[in-house]
Amino acid sequence: WDLIHWLAVVLIASTVLRTYGSWKTLFNWNLGVAVVLGVIAMFQSLGWDWLPFLPSIVWLDSTSPAGRVSSTIGNPSFFGAYMLVSIFISFALLLQSFVRNEAEDNAADQSPEKSNRHSLWLQRSFWIVAAGISTYAMFESGTRGAIIAFGLTVALILPATALIWANRSTVKPIL
Repeated sequence: WDLIHWLAVVLIASTVLRTYGSWKTLFNWNLGVAVVLGVIAMFQSLGWDWLPFLPSIVWLDSTSPAGRVSSTIGNPSFFGAYMLVSIFISFALLLQSFVRNEAEDNAADQSPEKSNRHSLWLQRSFWIVAAGISTYAMFESGTRGAIIAFGLTVALILPATALIWANRSTVKPIL
């Protein structure tokens, strides 16, 4: 049933979200939620009970096994996997902003507005912070599968990205 669910989600999302901007908005909201959950996990790993009005949070000294954080999700394995996806979404948006910005600069009159550059740097800063918080929270969740997947993906994607970036003038942009 899980695969059927994901197929339905992809089908609906691909029909509703038609532009790059709408996908970017969806991913930014997803990262915003991940940052909130990651901050809660950071406080959870430090043992700070800073949200007494949310009794549903599983704190370290209650049912979380072996000091693993789970934020408000309650399951460290699911939380680690969610943070893993958030790490790669933030890096994908960050890399895509450099590719799209470079292509737009080459096509334009080389006179971008100052506010657009400021907005772009704010977005990039948000994506970097989201990746950092998500990475910390993923490692604090203690999920071996997510940590191994992260390591293998970085080991495979980093050299491929460097190779593509070095030859970016000959590689056709995906979006």
